[in-house]
Amino acid sequence: MSTERRVLLGVLVLVTAVLFWLSECYRVDDLFVVNVFDVDKSLSYRIESAKFDWYNDEITEESFPKGFPDYIAGQRLLKLYKCGGDCNSEYVLQLMRADKSRPATIRELLLFAEKYPHEQRKYDIVALGSISRDSPLPPKVAYLDILDHKRRLRWDLWEGYWPSDTRFLAISVD
Repeated sequence: MSTERRVLLGVLVLVTAVLFWLSECYRVDDLFVVNVFDVDKSLSYRIESAKFDWYNDEITEESFPKGFPDYIAGQRLLKLYKCGGDCNSEYVLQLMRADKSRPATIRELLLFAEKYPHEQRKYDIVALGSISRDSPLPPKVAYLDILDHKRRLRWDLWEGYWPSDTRFLAISVD
């Protein structure tokens, strides 16, 4: 085999490996739809409506004040992103932006939890657009998880790495 052919074969193998790795690095698992009409409801109302078995009582209106796009009524197309391995928040945000999506806010996460409670029983779901305003550095974000069959609303550090079975809730901006 000539040197040129070996180089081309090597490049082809490398490109194939990179494409496989990228396809495993992230993917959109499912698409969901929620309707947002009662934009004036408080965070405590949303938490109560989602019927969690437990929630962190430090997740309050003061911690997560309402902001754009929480005031906009209408239909939202939600996506769940999955990483193929442990990944950090910044990496997931880059993937969302490249896919013309933005991270979900805590209110969108709560609407999702209310309408699709069974999804939380499958995996943790993080709302990277829900950075707490009063948490000490580093910032924290809201997420859904399950422990002993009990649905929970918690928060965790925005920095660091998320386990590979975590999903990230995003909103399509198209």
